[in-house]
Amino acid sequence: MHSFHSNLHRPLPSSHQLHRRSERERSLVMNALLRSATGRLVNSVINLGLGGLRLAREFIKKRRQRREIRALLRLDDRALADMGIGRSEIEFAVRTGRGLGNEVRLRRDNTLRAVASECNGSERKVNPISPQLFRG
Repeated sequence: MHSFHSNLHRPLPSSHQLHRRSERERSLVMNALLRSATGRLVNSVINLGLGGLRLAREFIKKRRQRREIRALLRLDDRALADMGIGRSEIEFAVRTGRGLGNEVRLRRDNTLRAVASECNGSERKVNPISPQLFRG
């Protein structure tokens, strides 16, 4: 009760004190807004830089792939066959790192060998890729 009565008798702040208090509060609000805006700007610049870096890497990758495709297209069909790719598979092989039909051909060839060995009664290990045809 005593503090209540003392607050009633406290003099009101002067206009100068009110002005200084409002300037201080405004300054705190402006600093908080400025920090927030600066943080957002920094994040935007970082994201822009990362996007540019990603684009540059993609451009370099595509340029390298085009150069490799051109080099493979200059080879004759026999050299391409030695590498296990056909002329029509060059672009796919360069972009994915493997030939279009290599896995299919490999499985088909091993399956044919396994069937042939079953017909001949052979008990050798034929196809480690396909466990159902694997004999041990």
